[in-house]
Amino acid sequence: MSWKQRLEKVSEGHYVLAKTKSMKVDADLFLSDKLLWGEGPEQPGLEDSVFDQVVNASSFPGVTRVAVTPDCHLGYGVPIGTVVETDGILLPTAAGYDIGCGMVQLQTTLTAEDVADATKRRRWIEEVTKRIAVGVGASRVQKQRRVTDRTFADVVRHGAKALGRGSSVTERARLHPRRGRPGGHPRARLRQA
Repeated sequence: MSWKQRLEKVSEGHYVLAKTKSMKVDADLFLSDKLLWGEGPEQPGLEDSVFDQVVNASSFPGVTRVAVTPDCHLGYGVPIGTVVETDGILLPTAAGYDIGCGMVQLQTTLTAEDVADATKRRRWIEEVTKRIAVGVGASRVQKQRRVTDRTFADVVRHGAKALGRGSSVTERARLHPRRGRPGGHPRARLRQA
């Protein structure tokens, strides 16, 4: 039996892999049917070898939640595109060795209502893509900051301090997840996020 047969479809684009093997928590997979199952031999969907890596991610000491994003693909011990929440710390780049592949965790002022509003969400996406290149072969974008050779060298040597920021404002700063979680279905908290 393929591991995909073990998945429970909770809602459109949201599957749950219940604890198996050494997993300490269930894993949530946020994938469309097309990304998960594929469309025939030409586009086979998610690789079967990703299963062992999802199990690895869900087996980390202190793990409290695992989310597999649509960018998911075979990584180095943990699938690329996987977010691992441990006791008090979120690890958005548990596996990030792909050249040019990146994830970032940012704190925003957006509320759940803002994200649910298609117009506001689209406006936010458009603002992000003005500042961050996305997609295969993407290059400079409209509002991308120009960095001089001197600034680049300073950032390499001193990190965020070279840009006038404290080290606590970098991507890897610890952002503690919310402690209170809504009730209802065990997966309801993820649908609301």
